[in-house]
Amino acid sequence: MIDDLTLLVVEDNISTQFLMNALLSRMKSAKIIFAKDGKEAIDTIKSRYRQNSPIHLMITDWYMAPIDGGELTKWVRISSDSPNKNLPIIMVSDFNASQLESKMGDLKIQGYITKPFTFEAISKQIANAIGLTNAIAR
Repeated sequence: MIDDLTLLVVEDNISTQFLMNALLSRMKSAKIIFAKDGKEAIDTIKSRYRQNSPIHLMITDWYMAPIDGGELTKWVRISSDSPNKNLPIIMVSDFNASQLESKMGDLKIQGYITKPFTFEAISKQIANAIGLTNAIAR
């Protein structure tokens, strides 16, 4: 069920974190965890798996330092330290789909959200990423 998900939102901008929290909170019982950059996200993913409390989906911004969304996705997909190489990932970016695809190369993501975004855009991408349709709680 989509309301039982643990979502990791990786975003360095406080205003965007606030907006994401407001929009994603509409998913009722979904647990939302924030990381301010890719480094913190990696630490969070590892820690949650060690505690047997995994992340079900990651929504990450492209532009961040010191580790951006592309480098974070690369870590998830190919690092020997990654506990879940199949973690569904949704990228948030100012790029359009073709620009993002060219930057991502062979690294697979399950969806993308172009800024500015709405609850409907986020919920559709989440449902697609985890294989559900019309399952978002409103």
